[in-house]
Amino acid sequence: MDDDEYSWDSDEVSLVGTDTPIQLVQLQYLNGVWQVTASETAGPEYHRPGFTELIGEKYSYETSKLNDAVEKANQFMNNLSG
Repeated sequence: MDDDEYSWDSDEVSLVGTDTPIQLVQLQYLNGVWQVTASETAGPEYHRPGFTELIGEKYSYETSKLNDAVEKANQFMNNLSG
C-alpha cells in the first residue's frame, strides 16, 4: 500500500483476518449516530488481503434511530446472503 492509502489511529482500528473471502455487516454508534455498513474482504490472492472495503454506496446508512439501524442491518444481511 502507498503511504497515502491509510491513516492509522490506534483508537479507531478494527482488524479482520481471513483466508477466504468474506462479507460483513457492521452496526456501530459513533458521535450520536448509528452507522450501518457492509464490507468485503478476501484471501491472500486479493490485491489487499485481509483489508475490508465498503461494498458500495448502497451499503452505507446513517440514522439517529436504533430501530431503523437494526432494520437496515438486517436488510443488508438478507441482501448479501441471498
